[in-house]
Amino acid sequence: MTSAPRGFPTYNRTKSNSSAFFIEEFRQGFNSQWLQNKNIIVGSDSFHHILDNNELKIDKFISEFVGLLPWNDERYSLSGSNDRSTAFVLYRSSRIDHVQSAWSVSSPKRSFVEWITSRDCFNQLDQFSIAEKLYQKGIDVDIIDVNHVVELDLSLSHYIACHILNLACSDDGHLLEAKGNATVNTMASPFNGEVNVGRDTLRELDTILDEYDCCFEFIKNARFFPATSSLYEKFSNCKCSSLDVPDDPRKVTRDRIGELFKQS
Repeated sequence: MTSAPRGFPTYNRTKSNSSAFFIEEFRQGFNSQWLQNKNIIVGSDSFHHILDNNELKIDKFISEFVGLLPWNDERYSLSGSNDRSTAFVLYRSSRIDHVQSAWSVSSPKRSFVEWITSRDCFNQLDQFSIAEKLYQKGIDVDIIDVNHVVELDLSLSHYIACHILNLACSDDGHLLEAKGNATVNTMASPFNGEVNVGRDTLRELDTILDEYDCCFEFIKNARFFPATSSLYEKFSNCKCSSLDVPDDPRKVTRDRIGELFKQS
């Protein structure tokens, strides 16, 4: 068959070849740094774009990503293993702070209710689905309590540099030298807007999101930073909202949010 069935997109050979090219470029780049005895740090605030109802899509992304790590390159026998790697999640312990700031920067032309009930919104608020997939691949997952870092009057960028990356820092927890064009921010995405919904509704939304966050296996073994974070207590006493539907907590949570804002 030389053409796609009716109703299906045609096969784009150029796009496929381009994707394969860039994947191989990343693989070779990782291998090169690893062979120089360097650590590999990968960070992005765009991973949520791969979240969808399609579980296979998430699994494929994680498999491809983990497969890029040097010790998983079948062509070589490089030292290392998934269980010597750690993924860090920047977690807003105040879920309402997270909701408000995400809406403020991502959807200025939509009302808060239109945005909060959309699928792309929930993908931004889902902080743990990808972390769970990495955990299932044998990678440790730890959580940085962003709100608590700020409560301690610390810069988030400096905190990560000093306590996670173990760079040279002063006694008061500040990075001694910023190389190149490095910038330091205290907190990203401050809230700037008006949600126009009642406080009771926001409190219920906070509960729904907290209960969703309790549905993930990796949090039972995660470390929390800073060590004084209240997340230890929060996640040791919480209960998943979808125990009756354990295979689909995302749908359960989206439905609960939809019902909440129908009533508001």
